[in-house]
Amino acid sequence: MSTKARRSAYVVTAVASVLLAAGCAGGAAGGTTTGPPGGTGSTAGTTGAAPPPPDLAAAAAITATAQSQCDKPTRTFTDISGNQVSVSGQPARIVTIEPSTADEASLVGYKPVGVGDDNDPNLIIPQIKSRLGSYTTIGTRESPNLAVIASLHPDLIIADPIGNRKVMDQLKQIATTVSVPSQHTTYEQNIDAAKFLGAVLGKCQEMAKVISTHQATMAAIKSKLADIHHTFIYGLGTDKNFTVFNYQQYATTVVQYLGLTPSATDPKEFGVGDATGVSLETLVTINPDIIFYSNVQNAPTSIMDTWKANTVFQSSSAAQNKATFEVDQHGWSLMRGLTGAEVIAKGAVDVLQGH
Repeated sequence: MSTKARRSAYVVTAVASVLLAAGCAGGAAGGTTTGPPGGTGSTAGTTGAAPPPPDLAAAAAITATAQSQCDKPTRTFTDISGNQVSVSGQPARIVTIEPSTADEASLVGYKPVGVGDDNDPNLIIPQIKSRLGSYTTIGTRESPNLAVIASLHPDLIIADPIGNRKVMDQLKQIATTVSVPSQHTTYEQNIDAAKFLGAVLGKCQEMAKVISTHQATMAAIKSKLADIHHTFIYGLGTDKNFTVFNYQQYATTVVQYLGLTPSATDPKEFGVGDATGVSLETLVTINPDIIFYSNVQNAPTSIMDTWKANTVFQSSSAAQNKATFEVDQHGWSLMRGLTGAEVIAKGAVDVLQGH
């Protein structure tokens, strides 16, 4: 065994030993505020709850119907938003509003002419951007620039059923528009969405190969974790607030695939939709064995730095386990998709192994 391999094995074993000594701590979830970081103090500002994620059973049935037509010159199906859509051949010019659908389209050979990147050239992680090549930004994912999209003369627009529901009718006036779930999807739901996208693009066989390769990659990453079955949360911090992702959100479900158990599971405190703001006291009450967190915009510091110096936090399991890990926000909370899942999984394993 190489020196690096011995070091990695030692570090992950040491983390596991500390976690086992501490036990799998739990407790009632806390925090009542729903929405992205905002407001003042140590809790997030109040916003309206997001709509629920697409129903997995319904999405699977829709995908099966679309896949049954994959080899037809014209494929007619109903998407997750209830729209009947017809797509002929393999569209030459597509616009993808979410980076996850841009990722999955590129995995079967497409280079979207327009992508929603929130007007930030650094939003899309390098692992995806390298495949996309040159594209035109269409503005924010929630409010895409319709004039820019129209100027690209797309054959097909891939929209999000939640994030783009308010502009769906306007998008349809520009070009054929299909709803492909991305926002608020779980890891499993996103794999189903990739299958659906493959059918929409007339690339069922190619997408099946992509998913098979992805699943082998994920299994290989998971095999490195050495059965550390412990509780965790993933959260986002600003200088004033900290929000916790619930057990149904994308990053959480990817880490759960690795064998860890999410702590933010109380539906009364951590409902479906956006992350929930918590106080330091609530975080300590949840008391996960491991904390993964990102600073919003990958800022150099956040409220978590203040909390880590607090004696209340220092009594928590994550602090005692030396298992509080900062991770990249772009990869963990903004991408989703197949490549995003691999980035999250590898990132989780790397920090647990001390890379």
